[in-house]
Amino acid sequence: MPETLTAAAFAPFGTVIETAGAASLPINDGTTTRFHALATAEPGPGGEAIVSIFRASQWPRPVTIRGLERHPLGSQAFFPLSAEDWLVVVAEGARPGAADLRLFRARGDQGVQYRPGVWHHPLLVLAERQDFLVIDRQGPGENLEQIAVEPGAVIESAEPGCPFVYANAKRCPGGIHRIKAYGVRGRGRQREVRKYRVWCTLKGDHAGILSSHEGKQRMEFYPDELPDELLDWAWDSGMVEY
Repeated sequence: MPETLTAAAFAPFGTVIETAGAASLPINDGTTTRFHALATAEPGPGGEAIVSIFRASQWPRPVTIRGLERHPLGSQAFFPLSAEDWLVVVAEGARPGAADLRLFRARGDQGVQYRPGVWHHPLLVLAERQDFLVIDRQGPGENLEQIAVEPGAVIESAEPGCPFVYANAKRCPGGIHRIKAYGVRGRGRQREVRKYRVWCTLKGDHAGILSSHEGKQRMEFYPDELPDELLDWAWDSGMVEY
């Protein structure tokens, strides 16, 4: 399973971009909070920092890590533009192999900035599609290196399985990328939860063409309708919203 993304755990590879614990100040007559200097772009000699949007879609499942890339001349930052969790694969060393890979699960309000020269896998999203704001380098010089990872490493399951069952009794092959708890007033008080609403990596809320009310009911569950191990993992990983 993925590691939880924290500043300390990710320090060998770069910076975690998040508002939690960041320096902040009110601006614009108090109507805006500025979270200041969450990361510093490094465009390198002769380069300039540019802002782009990357639109990522899912890799074929199960995801197999067969290669890595790095950018020796500049940093590269990614920040999601929607609330879905996503995955970060990085590695240390001159020519890392499968045993050197680190897998992190980032929340939808967390981004990362890779330092120049850090080996990483291209974007890995859990939702069907997800946009990212990207700040990286434009300029002269060769700023992309790629290597194969031998043998490839398979990410068997980055998220628990979707609990939705179709009318033909087949279970949805997707995973869970978002859970919302109703009735709970804070972390550590799971016993207060009245219901959970779940979102699938493949079909969202499985509403299809149903009305919003009927669709919402399809993916709402009482606590005893979901496996204990799924709920324990979701709370421990910070996935549960409340």
